[in-house]
Amino acid sequence: MAKKVDPIPGMHRQPKQARSRERVNKILDVAEEMFIAEGCNAVTTNAIAAKAEVPIGSLYQFFP
Repeated sequence: MAKKVDPIPGMHRQPKQARSRERVNKILDVAEEMFIAEGCNAVTTNAIAAKAEVPIGSLYQFFP
């Protein structure tokens, strides 16, 4: 039986599979590090995707 996941507010769609949850968590961790280090105005979605080593479409799939 699949483990229930608490919804993350503001997401386009909630990850259901473990692999998707891991990808979302990696994106969030990288984004947080970059926002702290570089500031919110300096960080781009392309930079987050590159540093998280995920396709840019993954960001747009889950986040507005």
